Amino acid sequence: MAQVGQTLSFAASLYRQRLSVAWVGYARNDPMALLQLRPGRDDPYRIYERIRLEGPLVPTRLGNWVTTSHTVCDLVLRDRRFGVRPAGATVGDTPTDEVDLSFLDMNPPDHTRLRRLAQPAFSPKQMAGYRPQIEATVDELLDQAGSSFDLVSGLAAPLPIAVITNLLGIPEADAENFARYGTVIGGALDGVQSLSHAARLQKADAELGALFTELFALRRRSRPTTSFLGWWRRKVSRFGRRRCCRCAFCCWSRGSRRRSI
Repeated sequence: MAQVGQTLSFAASLYRQRLSVAWVGYARNDPMALLQLRPGRDDPYRIYERIRLEGPLVPTRLGNWVTTSHTVCDLVLRDRRFGVRPAGATVGDTPTDEVDLSFLDMNPPDHTRLRRLAQPAFSPKQMAGYRPQIEATVDELLDQAGSSFDLVSGLAAPLPIAVITNLLGIPEADAENFARYGTVIGGALDGVQSLSHAARLQKADAELGALFTELFALRRRSRPTTSFLGWWRRKVSRFGRRRCCRCAFCCWSRGSRRRSI
């Protein structure tokens, strides 16, 4: 009964949120709401231009503010007075809080603690060390694509997940499932769209957690590895925690769409 109650509560919150966005978008012509609806999917650039013409910082009918100014974005991202969540907001305020997507959804000090743990793996020196492996992955995808191919489906789309799979040391047998988990979880950053979407998200989240649990156990039994996953396991062990490296995966694969780590 408790599970049924949680499901009903989640459904009510989800559809109340979607109804609110639809009303503000279609009835009140709010550009940020429209970006989440069909007009935004059909032609987002027209809406971007509309927002740009309204000024560097524009209030929306959703209760937040939007800017198209790089200068304003840079100031906000660097100002410690700003966070991902409004001051006083707690986990559970939105439907997507039901699933722990990444520490991009956290305010300091939790975000700071986890960012400090992951940051060394993304240092300039460490990133430079990834270059040969990334170049090899690009060459492999281009060889598979042949002389004529679609740039997005043949290279741009599979490249990030192929690089992440290699750097994390995901076995080839699990690579296809790993890509599927990433697609489902990454899609939730645009919002949970339905109960079936939520079910797929929760299932992918659980299966991804089981995959990393198995891989961590495998790394403990095997010799040290230079993969990112091996590095992360050693860092987690050092700090006495078992924090799933989904956080780092989520930040890397979606950082361009959210504030960066």
